[in-house]
Amino acid sequence: MQNLTDSEKQLATIRLLSELTKGVESLRKEGGLTIEETFAGLED
Repeated sequence: MQNLTDSEKQLATIRLLSELTKGVESLRKEGGLTIEETFAGLED
């Protein structure tokens, strides 16, 4: 396992939060799936 420095961890956290923010914005603009739509086909 690779050792990450604190600054690398902070950068990874910033990138993650940035991507999560994009997802939340997309959900607000475009809407999301219902629970049924999300799990449809997974029981096959």
